[in-house]
Amino acid sequence: MSALRKALFFPTILYNIVADSITSRTWYNRIDRHLVLGAIPFRSVLEDLAPTEKIKGMISMNEDFELNPRWYPTSSELQQLGIEFLRLPVSDYTGTPTREQILQGLHFIDQVIKRDSEASIYIHCKAGRSRSAYLAAAYLMAKQQKKADEVISFLKEKRPQIWIGSQQTKSLEEYYEEAVAQPK
Repeated sequence: MSALRKALFFPTILYNIVADSITSRTWYNRIDRHLVLGAIPFRSVLEDLAPTEKIKGMISMNEDFELNPRWYPTSSELQQLGIEFLRLPVSDYTGTPTREQILQGLHFIDQVIKRDSEASIYIHCKAGRSRSAYLAAAYLMAKQQKKADEVISFLKEKRPQIWIGSQQTKSLEEYYEEAVAQPK
């Protein structure tokens, strides 16, 4: 499957670029005060995105081959922009973040906001539709104490192109029951 994901990477990136140019889809969308959800941030996108949206943290849900320094900002470039970085690799098309990855992502978001209450965190995968939307849903569930279906509906209002499949929805429901609904 890895070879297929690699083979589909460039055609699907091209599709995203075209869709962003000729449809109402956008490269990224603000979800709430601290969260921006979107596609892979090419340098040109990030140069505008970082100051406009006050991005101080970035979470990548991408596989290694998707983060090529020919188009993806390096650690030093992110540092120059004042952006902290966390990478939580998840396979495209079929992958779902692990519980550990969810907890790492939520902790990272909390820490960035703790350092700067005005900060935003950019969560992305290749298209900002599935892997990153899953983590955004987990964040909203934890923050708002809402169930998966409510959060997914909210995310679709903010970013209509998200796609969280039935397996991911089931996983989010399990996350809610085990981690969010349980008394602390």
